[in-house]
Order: sequence, then structure tokens, then C-alpha cells
Amino acid sequence: MFTPINFLIATATIVVLMLLHETAHYVSARMMNLRVIDFGLKMRGAVPYPFVEVGWTPNARKRLIYLMAGVATTASLFSLSLITSASWLIPGIYLGFAGQLVLETNPVFSDFVILQGMNSGKGKSDNDRMFTGPWYVHFALWVLLIVLLLSPRFLPGLLFAGA
Repeated sequence: MFTPINFLIATATIVVLMLLHETAHYVSARMMNLRVIDFGLKMRGAVPYPFVEVGWTPNARKRLIYLMAGVATTASLFSLSLITSASWLIPGIYLGFAGQLVLETNPVFSDFVILQGMNSGKGKSDNDRMFTGPWYVHFALWVLLIVLLLSPRFLPGLLFAGA
């Protein structure tokens, strides 16, 4: 059953995963000798979020590695967690991972969207990409991820762990 303690565990899991996500960006940038311009916490409205900003590189492979390092880290940790432990039976941890993966892959603002903008040469704030064919594909895959994360295989563990 989802309880207040599981909500706190999910929130703590998301915060830790956000920090690990940004750490992966930072480490990948440093390993590829990209110039780290800034890192830390910014506010988006009333919500703080961690960030890493690097200097532009014309090297598409470095952009890909830098931007995908964060989500690759989260997905790897989630996979390891599912394979090596029963953490998916702890609703808060499972929901924290699921929530972070949904946030990291969303079709409105994510590293995938930034990468697409950088590779199109239009920058990361180009809103003309929304509601295009590739955007709808991204949106459909994102919805599929949400459905899979809440599929019957995992939902009973989310709802009935510890009951």
C-alpha cells in the first residue's frame, strides 16, 4: 500500500537520482575535456533543480555522450536495482525510479529534446519541434514507458508490498 513513508522514500529517491543524473553529465563532460561553464542548483518557479552547463562542442558524438550520460545512469541503476534486489517491492523506491525516468524522458523538456535541438542547429529552446512527426514518436514512446512502468507485473508490488 502507498503510505506517507513511501511518498517520502519516493521523493528522496528522486532527489538522489537527480543528483546522480547531473553528476553523470559533469563526469562525462570532464572526461571528454568539455568546458564546464556552471553547475549547481537553479530555480524553475518555486522548484529547485540541479544542472550542469557545458560549452558548445561541434563534435556530435561528445554532445550525445554528454547528454545521454544522465539518463543512462538512471536507467542502469534502475535495471541493477530490479535485477539484484527486491527493491521493486518497496513502493517508494520503485515509484521514485519510475518517476525519475518519466521526468528524464519527457517530450517537452528533457535531455532528448535538448539533443534534438542541438543536432538540428536551432538550439535547445526551439519550440518549433513540438507537434512534429519526431515529437509524436517521442511522445508515443514516453507514454509506452509510463504504461510499462505501471504494468500489471509491477503494479501489484507497488500497491501490495508490505500489506
